[in-house]
Amino acid sequence: MSKRDTAMDYGRRHRLNVLGTSPIKILAMAMVIMAFAGCAGYAPGRQSYWDEKVKEICEKDGGTRIFEVVDLPKQQYDVLRDKFGELNIPPDGPNTREAPYYRKDEFIYFRDGNPSVWRYELVVIRRSDQKILGRRVVYSRVGGDFPGPAHTSSFSCPEGQVNLFTAVIKQSREEK
Repeated sequence: MSKRDTAMDYGRRHRLNVLGTSPIKILAMAMVIMAFAGCAGYAPGRQSYWDEKVKEICEKDGGTRIFEVVDLPKQQYDVLRDKFGELNIPPDGPNTREAPYYRKDEFIYFRDGNPSVWRYELVVIRRSDQKILGRRVVYSRVGGDFPGPAHTSSFSCPEGQVNLFTAVIKQSREEK
């Protein structure tokens, strides 16, 4: 047997030993597997916690409230339609100071991260007397999934949300 053959045998044995099953290697691999399993259990727990919080606050504050329904003649109603024919109340701003109705949107983040949890409020207001015609409040949780942001789930409350614009502003049946 030559020195070269002996060196090759040593190399093979050494590699096999590295890939072998020593108690330390088994323990290290078990710890890695347990760490990943622990993270997988943590994500659904975190999601469940925030989903319950969202449900709890949503029951107190969430949903759609209509305070007044406005009937507009077809011509005034059509001015509020967007290019797709959908009713779209403009946001309050310098370019919409002449609009008879406007909306205010507000996001409040309770938790910015993974998961993100927020409250979204949409309000429709009549400009002439600043009266709130309707309000919609939605609470949401997005993310908190394992293994990360590649697969994101979400939860929102309340379910079956109403289109606030069409609930508050209607086209009158008769011309005024």
